[in-house]
Amino acid sequence: MTTIAYRAGIMAADTLQNINGTRVGHVMKIARRWDGTLVSGAGHATYLYDLRQWADLPKKKRKIGPPLPSKDQENSMGVMIEPDGKIYVLQETGICLSGAEYYAIGSGSEFALGAMAMGASAEEAVRAAIKHDCYSGGEINTISHK
Repeated sequence: MTTIAYRAGIMAADTLQNINGTRVGHVMKIARRWDGTLVSGAGHATYLYDLRQWADLPKKKRKIGPPLPSKDQENSMGVMIEPDGKIYVLQETGICLSGAEYYAIGSGSEFALGAMAMGASAEEAVRAAIKHDCYSGGEINTISHK
């Protein structure tokens, strides 16, 4: 899967792409919309692609809301963080608002959350997840609201 972490205006993600446990390459998993909203997804590559396409739409052509994972994209989820720090979790069943100070999704999320609980930045949290989660790896990309 992947590890995506957010804390203090920074989203970080690993770049490893794997299919059924096989490492197949590296991809950028995080994006910033025209309004500064940070977007990313974990799970099926098709869902990540859908989210990135939505994030790249110009203001005039944007849809009402972000795409949600479909039943075909089992175990996929997304996260959208607005510039004011509101964290929205995107799941097949809908969108929910998280009141968390920091957040992580993906197969390495438990490692990332544990690291952030101890004061790690989003990038440091993804680094911790890469060390322990066999489905996270590669370089770490970061992006901010600006």
